[in-house]
Amino acid sequence: MTKPTPSQLRSYAADLRGCAREQRRHAHSCEALLHDAAALANDDTWMGTYASQVNTKISHWVKGLHASAAQLRTEAKSWDSLADEFEQKAAAAD
Repeated sequence: MTKPTPSQLRSYAADLRGCAREQRRHAHSCEALLHDAAALANDDTWMGTYASQVNTKISHWVKGLHASAAQLRTEAKSWDSLADEFEQKAAAAD
């Protein structure tokens, strides 16, 4: 395998940054997915055993989506770091 050229490294870095941006958008979408449902899932909206069960389920789903969003952001950050490394290698090779 040949060593990538500085322009290839910069291209890889740009691609990674694009993927990281997309990943952060997905993270935001995950967090927003059940926002409206979670806002309505309270005792002011409805009461009773079934309502309580549904509220609990929604709460668990929201927590899971927030955990997924955090994981997506962590991955995006690592891609940004790798892009930084590629750009530093490209600058050093110039």
